[in-house]
Amino acid sequence: MSFKEQLLKEVEGSELNFECLTKFIEDENIPVFNAALAQGINGLATKEAIYIDVLRTIRNLGIDKLFFVIAHEIGHYKRNINLTQEEVLDNIVKNDYRAYVNYVMNEEIFADRYGRMVFRLLNGKNFPADRTQQLEKESYRHVYSKRLEGTYTYIKDRIKTQDDYQHELKNFVTHVR
Repeated sequence: MSFKEQLLKEVEGSELNFECLTKFIEDENIPVFNAALAQGINGLATKEAIYIDVLRTIRNLGIDKLFFVIAHEIGHYKRNINLTQEEVLDNIVKNDYRAYVNYVMNEEIFADRYGRMVFRLLNGKNFPADRTQQLEKESYRHVYSKRLEGTYTYIKDRIKTQDDYQHELKNFVTHVR
């Protein structure tokens, strides 16, 4: 069953415009997969594809947040496809912790804004800003940067090459449905 079929089955009866969202995905040829993701993440975008844990997101956050997460990950994907593999790896494996944090923060702020824009355009209403990561606010940035410390160390220790990156990616996408 395709992502579109799986998604529309799970959100049947929703007032949100998932039909238009899936048409956008198809029209843009964006490869999206319903997948079990590790470490509690709901979505993951790479240069090659988007992975969304549809069931976990609905169960834990609701159908409206699922719509936002898909749109958010499309924002990441749209930026990633314009980068070379070397640029993707360079952005992830920064030599300087502050540069890594700034890159991730800016990327997340962009994707949150993109997700809210798509949500508004396709549904005619705003997705609440307080249901995003709110990284424009200093207090949220501080908490998020603390969470990134462990991620940065993990990445620095394990990812040196494109093969390392692909291997670690497989640890996050545990099962494609």
